[in-house]
Amino acid sequence: MSKSGNRSKFSASASAKSAFRRSADDPPAAPAFAELWYGKIVLLAASVAAFTLAFAPVGAFYLAWIGLVPWLIVVARHRTTVGAFLWSWGAGIAFFSINMGWLWSISPPGTIALHLYLGLYWAVAAVVIRSTGLLRPIRSPGNAGGLAAALAIAVVWTGLEWVRGTFMTGLPWLFLGHTQTPFLLICQIADVAGVYAVTFVLAMVNATLALGWIRGRSARRIGGTLSVSIALVGGALIYGAVRMSPPVSQPGPEVIVIQPNYPQRNTGEKGETLDERLAFHLTTSSRAIARTPDADLVVWSETLMPELNREFRAFVPTYTAVHQRLANLASRHKVGLLVGAAYGLVEEVGGKLRQSERRNSAYLYDRSGLMAENRYDKIHLVPFGEFIPFRKTAPPLYRFFNLFNPYGYDYTLVPGEALTVFTLQPSSGSTTGPSKPWRFVTPICFEDSDASLVARMFRPEAPGKPKRADFIVNLTNDGWFSGPQMSQHLQLATFRSIENRVPTARSVNTGISGFIDSAGCPHALLATGIEGFSAHRLMLDPRITWYTRIGDLFAVICAMLTAAIAIVGGWLSFARRKAAVIGGVLR
Repeated sequence: MSKSGNRSKFSASASAKSAFRRSADDPPAAPAFAELWYGKIVLLAASVAAFTLAFAPVGAFYLAWIGLVPWLIVVARHRTTVGAFLWSWGAGIAFFSINMGWLWSISPPGTIALHLYLGLYWAVAAVVIRSTGLLRPIRSPGNAGGLAAALAIAVVWTGLEWVRGTFMTGLPWLFLGHTQTPFLLICQIADVAGVYAVTFVLAMVNATLALGWIRGRSARRIGGTLSVSIALVGGALIYGAVRMSPPVSQPGPEVIVIQPNYPQRNTGEKGETLDERLAFHLTTSSRAIARTPDADLVVWSETLMPELNREFRAFVPTYTAVHQRLANLASRHKVGLLVGAAYGLVEEVGGKLRQSERRNSAYLYDRSGLMAENRYDKIHLVPFGEFIPFRKTAPPLYRFFNLFNPYGYDYTLVPGEALTVFTLQPSSGSTTGPSKPWRFVTPICFEDSDASLVARMFRPEAPGKPKRADFIVNLTNDGWFSGPQMSQHLQLATFRSIENRVPTARSVNTGISGFIDSAGCPHALLATGIEGFSAHRLMLDPRITWYTRIGDLFAVICAMLTAAIAIVGGWLSFARRKAAVIGGVLR
């Protein structure tokens, strides 16, 4: 045999052995900077900074289109999967600690635990993406095609956001798609698949750019992927322009929202007494109605008043007097009055009376001053804020978590069961109102972050039926928090209007109160840290959206595909390690 033949065999054998030695944890060829510890810090800090600036209150939304790229480069370049997990976990912890730092004043130990948990989503995403070889250079063995890799990365990020928003009642806060509220054109696709659709588009663009860098920084290497990403963004923008064009709408009620600006202690105590709160709201409401003679509804914020239900008032004469003053305000001005208040029941134990049940509720007084028979009780309660989990399933854990309870006693609310729809009759002299009553729902506080719950509130009761309600009234007490929390909350609320094509009126204790139309445009907002009122006539949008009908279906599919990708990635990783072991034995 010729020497050239021998050299050919030797080359092939060396290549095969090299392939055997290559494992799931071997990094692809990469710039040295991305492999150095300080290079990782710089890149991950760039991702954290970009996302922080992209969210409210800064609102540099354009940074979200590139914010994942430095993180993806670190994930691809790290020498081990364990290392990629730990570095990504640290970046996730840093991101949530910076952007949810407003929780520190409530419970420092709880905040630390929460941030450690939330950071895991970045870490898990890194492991799933690495295990399948999605970010390998284009000539690497086991490399996924550019388009498949970009789509899979977008699926993984979107699917894990859905898991974060639902697991253990969920925390659907700081989703990638939320950054785009200053760029409403791209947000309109939320009426098809929720905020998750916007997240998917952003993640797809980020993945495409990262792949372009990793696979040679040449657009030719990812030309097909880039074309699909551009088409996806272009299609979303065209759809947004169509959906934002003025729809066939009709004037709705003139709504007044009151903002008192009361601080809230983490023990649950308000910054003002009941008498002071009542006096301010009665005076401010009367003044607002005088300036808005066509007012149909006045809204007070969450948990502002004590227990107003008849059963509880029977034991507390003071609360009966409060109820009467609210009824008088509504009947005197011939307006509806929606009030955030408590609900309670009393029982006798050992000859003493004690409160046996608490609910976070909304009560409606009609134009004649009568309290509506139906009230809304908050359904989606906040763990550790409105109940301590594991009370029945794991009592030792429940007792442990109670050690960090800021209230000093077992403050546990009972969740509501009914998706209450309130009705408001138009004024008898109204020239703009409909012949039939207006219908509205009242998600309380963070319930407007639960997109699936809000969609259920509007979902038609049967095919061919209209939406169950015409608009949202959100009652919130954000006085617990400071910093960017209020503006972040407004971003969430914006998507609920777009997803269901309904306007929203927000009455928030310390801001931001105001209005959002069915395309997500804000109107007549009251800044944080001030007291006052704002009035606006809502424009009703009759369109029924796909998201209202199907809810989180798209996100659930992404989560299922993420699980499948993780399983396949785990199997491939195992197979590569097994091949490496066999290769070592053969050598």
